[in-house]
Amino acid sequence: MNPFFVKAGKSDAALIRELAREAWIPTYAPILSEAQLGFMFEEWYSISGIEKSMQEGQQFELLFLEENTPAGYAAYSLASADHAKLNKIYILPVFKGKGFGKSLIKHIEILVKNAGRKVLQL
Repeated sequence: MNPFFVKAGKSDAALIRELAREAWIPTYAPILSEAQLGFMFEEWYSISGIEKSMQEGQQFELLFLEENTPAGYAAYSLASADHAKLNKIYILPVFKGKGFGKSLIKHIEILVKNAGRKVLQL
């Protein structure tokens, strides 16, 4: 499966929310209470929360596999003249361990470098 990437816009907020439901929640469910998990998910991954992140400068990239299967996402921001920050990166559990996260990070590195940044902070 060859991954490809798509810059997300506000029209992709519902897809990002669904990917977060499938990837973010299982990541944090073992370490957060159900109440805290629900609060954080709604704060960060409501449609308005995603749109707010975009308005504040986070740039979302979607990871797709062949046949347009969404497999994950990342968000980064250009923090300063030399630095960028990787704010989020999540791969759906079914696709973990197959190198797709590494591909997504490499893609973000290229975008950051093309934007004139020298450092990508995690």
